Amino acid sequence: MSTLELEPLVEELNLYLNRHQKIHKDDPILANVVINKIILERYVESLKQSLRESQHEIDAKTQQELEKATDRAAKMIANTGNVLEKQLVNAGLTWEQKFKESAALELEKVQAANQMAKFGGYCLLGAGLIGLAFEVSRLILWMIGYKL
Repeated sequence: MSTLELEPLVEELNLYLNRHQKIHKDDPILANVVINKIILERYVESLKQSLRESQHEIDAKTQQELEKATDRAAKMIANTGNVLEKQLVNAGLTWEQKFKESAALELEKVQAANQMAKFGGYCLLGAGLIGLAFEVSRLILWMIGYKL
């Protein structure tokens, strides 16, 4: 949230608040919410970058395995038909197993990233609730006549 986005929002909110309740753009609770939002955005971008890098690694490994399979196939053509069939089947199964293992590992990474994103969201929610509780308690104290 940039200053340009924040100022109109603060002005609009202040239209509904009494003079002593007005929010200022340098309010610490508002700053905390903005900081948490920025941290979450950067963390999500980091996760996206990690996923992109993982995809490039998978593509490179797949290309290597395809090259190896091509080499094996060329050697097998020189052998008898039965040997060729067995080797092609084994190469395919090996590549399939490696691909499944790689996919399972990437799934675990994505699930871990999902859990971290949830944790960040809960932290942001907790900070907002604490801020809300603080402001409500101040309002209640003010309403009962306690001077802050």
